[in-house]
Amino acid sequence: MPKTINQIYFYRYRINLLVKKQQFQLPLHPYALFHGLLGELLYTGNGHSGQKFVRCENPGCAYCNLFKPVLPPGHFWLGKYTNPPVAYVISPPNNGKEVYRKGEVLSLQLTLIGNANKHLPALISAFAQVGNIESTGLSQEFLFHSVEGIAPQTQEKENDNRFTLNNCGKQTLTPGSQLQTESPLFLASKGKLVTNNILEHALQQAHLKYSLFAQLYCGARYNTIIPLETDQLNYVQQTEIISWWRNDNKNGKRVKVKAVNGCFTVPDASFSPHSSLLKLLPHFGIGQYSSYGMGKISSV
Repeated sequence: MPKTINQIYFYRYRINLLVKKQQFQLPLHPYALFHGLLGELLYTGNGHSGQKFVRCENPGCAYCNLFKPVLPPGHFWLGKYTNPPVAYVISPPNNGKEVYRKGEVLSLQLTLIGNANKHLPALISAFAQVGNIESTGLSQEFLFHSVEGIAPQTQEKENDNRFTLNNCGKQTLTPGSQLQTESPLFLASKGKLVTNNILEHALQQAHLKYSLFAQLYCGARYNTIIPLETDQLNYVQQTEIISWWRNDNKNGKRVKVKAVNGCFTVPDASFSPHSSLLKLLPHFGIGQYSSYGMGKISSV
């Protein structure tokens, strides 16, 4: 495991929204819903509303930095890829509740990775405008209630609410234990949904993505990332393919896509070398749409 991943740190928050309409029902897979709400609020709050988007020159613009990040000068990915992974994850409620009545609180979980935490004031200011901005979107359904910081159970320094590999929880896999998708997983290879050897693909993509998190947002040194070896993994896969809807920003329509749900039984210790990645998967997710809160995998 590269040392850069050990340098990852992140912050977690709970954004509480008050339901404004008589009844609000979550869609079957609400992952893109609140990602869109956050984007709408930041887009408006940072002065981009009513115009075709052009990345602004304001270094403090939360929308441009969180939704449209760019690779910094000198990074080895320049010329190979266009966009780095975004530094936030917004997750819908994971409490099984589907219907909210007027006056009830709906809580979203927000994770900010590394120095993206500097945009927290702008995020709070944006959410404070829910229900007030002129919009036909979701912002008319809610009012801002409050924001709460989520602290790790153990703090490495006094009054330090950072999560790191040392305090973000245990991910111990003993023979016979299971990993399970907390939210639908969309892994793509050569443009197609990955349905076989899912954990190999998940760990390889997590290794790359989280190494970039460390370099781009947590101060790790820029360095070429060597692909992860996953040939020796041993597990039994029990998964199903599901369909869900997402918003297509290009044409403004909703489109149906496929994703994977299921569990993986681990019969031996072959996952032990990847314990760091397994500890981070429940917090960041992996695969396409992980900023929505998708692709989270945890132990049962």
